[in-house]
Amino acid sequence: MACIRIKGERCCPDGVVCGFEPVYRYGGFKFENHHYFGPVKLRLDGEVAKATGRKFYAAFERWEKLTKKQREKYRVERYER
Repeated sequence: MACIRIKGERCCPDGVVCGFEPVYRYGGFKFENHHYFGPVKLRLDGEVAKATGRKFYAAFERWEKLTKKQREKYRVERYER
């Protein structure tokens, strides 16, 4: 999972919480689908993208309708370009 910044919390004084969710490339986008936070659009270098728009969510909805087996065909490494 992409890093989420929570500054000033006792659990993470440096302000960063990270997880590890699978990364997918589908419909021209690279993203991870976190079980709680939902989809997170990523840049090609694996970092969180600053902007997420309608085209991304439309592609994500198409991906979500695939079976689990079909989804795995689109799984990639986080830092794979």
